[in-house]
Amino acid sequence: MKNKCLMFFKRISAAKISAVSLSTAVALLFLLQGCMSTIQTVDQQIIGVWRSNIGGFNVVTEYTGAMVKVGSNKPVKYLLTENRLTFVGGGEQLRLVSFPSADEMLQLDPLTQTEHKFERLDP
Repeated sequence: MKNKCLMFFKRISAAKISAVSLSTAVALLFLLQGCMSTIQTVDQQIIGVWRSNIGGFNVVTEYTGAMVKVGSNKPVKYLLTENRLTFVGGGEQLRLVSFPSADEMLQLDPLTQTEHKFERLDP
């Protein structure tokens, strides 16, 4: 009788562990799925209004899906392939773009190794 009770207890404990493990796995799966759906590509992250400080002056830059406007200047077309940002018109310029956070953008000029930090102004 004692052995039967012990075997029954072991089966219930294993079932509880399996149920807990299964529910934990399901919860982790939903959590990971939620994280995956909020990850944006670089071309989505760049869209918005940004502020940077260049030469001691605050400069506001606005990126749309295909155009960029710096201050009150006329918008120009840009191309973004992976992290390579090029501006079309007025001489082609290359910048390497990264986003350390949702509200921070870094642009590196690979020729001069000059890095400009941008802060997102719009949410």
